[in-house]
Amino acid sequence: RGDPGDAVGLEPVTNGNRINLGAYGGTAEASMSPVQFILFNAPLAGSTLIHGDSVEIRWSSFGLTGNFDIEISSTGLGGTFTTLEGNTADDGSYFWTVSGALTAGTDYALRIVSLDFPAVEAILATFTISEPVSDYFINVDGDLNLGDNVYTTATGSDANDGLSAATPMATLGALLGAYDLKPGDRIFIDVGNYTTTATILIGSQDAGVEIIGAGEALTTLIYTSTSEAFRILDAPGVSLTGFTLNASAASIGISVDGASSGFSADAITINTPNIGIAIAATATGATINDTEITGAGRGIDSLTASVTITGNTIDLPGAPGNRYGGIVVEDSTGSGALIENNTVTGYGPQNGVFEFINFGIYINAVGYSVLNNIANQNGVGFWLAGGGSSSGNLATNNDSFGFHLAGSGTHENNTANHNDIGFRTGADFTGTLSNSIAEDNDTAGILVAGGNVTGNTITATGPNSADGIRIEFERDRPNFNATATPSVVSDNTISDQFIGIAVRHAWVVRNFTFIGEAEVANDDGSSLIIGNLVHGSLDTGILIDGLGYQIDLQHNTVVESGIDAVSIVESTQDVTLENNLFVTDGAGFAALRVAPTAQRGFSADWNIYHATGGADHIHWQAAFNDRALWWLETGFDALSQFVDPQFTDALNDDFSLLVASPARGMADPDSSRVNIGAFDDALPLDTYRIVGPFTGQKFLERDTVELTWQTRGATSGTVTIEYSIDGGSNWTVISAGTDDDGLFEFDLPSTLSPILDARVRITDSVNLLLSGDAQFTVGRDSSVFYASTSGSVGNTGTTAADPLPSLAAVLHSYELENNRNVELDAGIYETFVPLTLPLGLKVYGDAVLDRNNTNPGGALLIAERNITLIDLELINAFVALDLSLSTSSFSVLTDVTIRDNILGIYIEGSGPDETGNSLVVNGGSLVNNTTAIENSGIIHLSQVLLNGNTLGIDNTGNARLNDSQILGGDTGIRIEGGWLNGGIFNGQAIRSILVEGTADTWLRGFEVKNGPVGLEFLATGGTHRIFNGVFSGNVVGVQATDALGDGGALLLLNHTFHGSGVTHVELVNSINTRLRDIIFSGAGSTAIEADTASSVGFTSDYTLFDPGLNRVASWQGVEFLDLTAWQVGTGFDPNSISADPLFVDANNGDFHLTALSPGIDAGDPFLQTDEEPSPNGGRANLGAYGLTDEAANSPAVSLTVTSPAGGDRL
Repeated sequence: RGDPGDAVGLEPVTNGNRINLGAYGGTAEASMSPVQFILFNAPLAGSTLIHGDSVEIRWSSFGLTGNFDIEISSTGLGGTFTTLEGNTADDGSYFWTVSGALTAGTDYALRIVSLDFPAVEAILATFTISEPVSDYFINVDGDLNLGDNVYTTATGSDANDGLSAATPMATLGALLGAYDLKPGDRIFIDVGNYTTTATILIGSQDAGVEIIGAGEALTTLIYTSTSEAFRILDAPGVSLTGFTLNASAASIGISVDGASSGFSADAITINTPNIGIAIAATATGATINDTEITGAGRGIDSLTASVTITGNTIDLPGAPGNRYGGIVVEDSTGSGALIENNTVTGYGPQNGVFEFINFGIYINAVGYSVLNNIANQNGVGFWLAGGGSSSGNLATNNDSFGFHLAGSGTHENNTANHNDIGFRTGADFTGTLSNSIAEDNDTAGILVAGGNVTGNTITATGPNSADGIRIEFERDRPNFNATATPSVVSDNTISDQFIGIAVRHAWVVRNFTFIGEAEVANDDGSSLIIGNLVHGSLDTGILIDGLGYQIDLQHNTVVESGIDAVSIVESTQDVTLENNLFVTDGAGFAALRVAPTAQRGFSADWNIYHATGGADHIHWQAAFNDRALWWLETGFDALSQFVDPQFTDALNDDFSLLVASPARGMADPDSSRVNIGAFDDALPLDTYRIVGPFTGQKFLERDTVELTWQTRGATSGTVTIEYSIDGGSNWTVISAGTDDDGLFEFDLPSTLSPILDARVRITDSVNLLLSGDAQFTVGRDSSVFYASTSGSVGNTGTTAADPLPSLAAVLHSYELENNRNVELDAGIYETFVPLTLPLGLKVYGDAVLDRNNTNPGGALLIAERNITLIDLELINAFVALDLSLSTSSFSVLTDVTIRDNILGIYIEGSGPDETGNSLVVNGGSLVNNTTAIENSGIIHLSQVLLNGNTLGIDNTGNARLNDSQILGGDTGIRIEGGWLNGGIFNGQAIRSILVEGTADTWLRGFEVKNGPVGLEFLATGGTHRIFNGVFSGNVVGVQATDALGDGGALLLLNHTFHGSGVTHVELVNSINTRLRDIIFSGAGSTAIEADTASSVGFTSDYTLFDPGLNRVASWQGVEFLDLTAWQVGTGFDPNSISADPLFVDANNGDFHLTALSPGIDAGDPFLQTDEEPSPNGGRANLGAYGLTDEAANSPAVSLTVTSPAGGDRL
């Protein structure tokens, strides 16, 4: 009778294949079984079976063959048995559905009989068959007060059948074990506390059961173990209601698992530390309503989006270790979640430590509805990802975000207040946040990293330090990875914030986040900011602190006082302002302020700027309060206005436009809106609006004018067009009866003198009161244009008598044709944008062009092709002259001074060949620039002084220096794959010439003196031919370090080295150095110093060593004091000589050879001598001037023994 699953062990045969009970079961001392027997295993005697139940009859048998009969008696063991199932196989199991035809009774018995051995049978003692019931009852065992009971009338006992109020069972587990419950069956649990250590398991046999307590305050189930308190497994339709579950150590309060679809929990309270209700991915269709969960790290945790969670209260007052979210739905591919009218509180930092994983409500699903919930005092109030909708929710007092929105979806009419950040749209957000309210948030009302943010209201009830809308990278703790996608911020109203709208894509934000460039290389933070109203800010209306992303501001109205309306700062690039209305008040502030660092890619037009109380309309390096001057100096805002926009009632924050407002109907005709600013409510006005020419535009005589206009209101359909040259006093009809189609072209007449107030007028052909006009100027068609610091914006610049105020004004006024000239009067002209010089332009005059901006983007002149500059001074620019736009260009600078720039001249070309950009510089100087010249094309310097530049020339092209000097600075010239011909380098602090890289170089005819290192050679590859240099007074003449490790060669040919107590050639770990036709001279100096590694590929010959040298060489640690020792010890310089070189005047720097110098005709006999003047002896001279036209003449008649060489040993 032991457990049929246990082995019989050592029991002797016959053992019935089933272990005995007691001490001897499973041992050799066990009693033997009968030879044949049948035993009942289920159901148990005393069981209650219900009509309709599916009951498994189970038995064990031994020593029998054949089939069995299963029989039933309704009158006990001694009654009459009738066949229930005949001739059934002896397989130990038979499923029987209890027939409703059986009369309910308590004296039923079962019998199993062997057909082959009729004497062998098994009889199950009596059990009960009951009519179907839907209600079951539980009451506490030993209930001493039946008066407070709701459902039962007797004390509970698991010996009862639980089928009536008078016979309640005592525990839920016992009742579930006693019956297989059906859908619709109800279990009523009466008032009291019910303690269990075992998980309450509701399996598939109990699908559809309802468990109903007497009320959350009356019925309490107490679970004392650490597993699940309830586990609903593969049981659809289970319902729990009306009780409290205290599970203080449970892993899960209620686990809904497997195919348990349609679960519902209503009006229950759960107190547990880990997970309140866990719903598996397969348990779809759950509903949780009016439930209170306290203390759970995850209140409701659903892995399916097929769930309805409504009206619940979830609170986390303590600090459990597993805190994550109050309501969590994680089903990234599922849909259907409804989260409504819930309140979630307390899922904030644990022990004050913010971990960014504490959520009030967290949803990640492709379809959801989140409606009218409250999230209070959490880390993040709502984290809504995937796709869906939210509306009517409140996030308040959350430590980080009130709402984080990711994926797609529509989110409207939500409210976020008193959070750190009210709303955040993530970088992956492509949906819409609209018509919501952000109030009194600490850092930002709305943080935008992607998506559409439209029609929201951001405000504050008191002073604060928040950005109303912050457009920024999405950065998530703990690693602060930064991501961004294009966003649209439109039609929002932002008031009373520290900054109204802040674009913050800078590397450092909030003083604690550093973003590396590599982290954002593939992101796009471009933003369209359109139609927003910003007012009442405390610091700045709109602040743009961005990077190279396109920031487009259109149709915004910004009204401030005592601050800048719009400020563009730091390394911002590519900002476009169109159709905006910017207003401020107060001295020291500006309607628009652009920092010198933020000028790159800027453009603006069709805006209105208004400044009062001493404020500036625009501050761009300097204050601009004249729209015409601003346009002429920068080229921006040609069609903008500096006017009062005429608001309806600005004092009461009504910034809509009066009917007569100059902003009404004056937006760019190509814009989607009509008015300038945020209020697009233009009224139809019977008028004509001339779009072009714009006010103050400048033309030349005989130019073709394109007249464009817009028609407003009812007109006759035709117009008359007139022209005036006297400010409108007299008019000449150009065309009458012209179609009112918005476009008409006409040619300006010739003029003997500039016309400063020309006008064109359009008038309706019938209603003469309908008209519009525009003012412009007409200049002479001159080959010379004029600018003066005393010039006027109203002049034409076409005669000396009416100069414009600057070169910029000339260039922005006219599209100058080839071979035009601009004459600048003496004076200092501050320039505010890079000025592009058109093809063939000549600019001259004793004038200083001061860019006053050495930040990136602060270029001064950008030349196209073939420009000429004379007598100018170019200062304080990032790049003074940029020739990068040119192709096959030949430009000339004459007596131009370029100083105090980051880069003086930039020449872009294809390398050191004879094509590409070419610049000739005659005279003048480049002084105190960080880099004087960066050249990859061709540059010819003639009698030019470079002085005090940190780097004189950065050369990858062809640099030809004729009678030009490079003085001071750190490095005279850096060469990487370029050519250098000529130049005098003197007094550099680090080295005069630096050779780097792997490309071939070619250097010739230079002089290097008075520096620590004359030529520093760091190239790791390539062939480097360095000829005809004079090295004097340098601590080290040529220094090669770690050079040519990738192969290549360094050829030093025909150089003169002179100096006292110095080293002329120093080789450190550098291979393949070849010396030919060198002169080494100077008392106490070392000619060659090389380590062991540098001996690889080294050669030297045809050299003159001055006997005054301290030593010929220090070679691999060995000192060679004279030439003979050097030759004997190394075999180098077999054809070299030791002699006084007999310079013309070494003390005064003249290292030409006298007629008696032993260096004449002592060079390598295989070298060509074509350039040496005749007579040249047919053989090269030694030293810097050998093989050049400055070589000393050979005797008219000479005989030179070339072999054997002096000192040879035969």
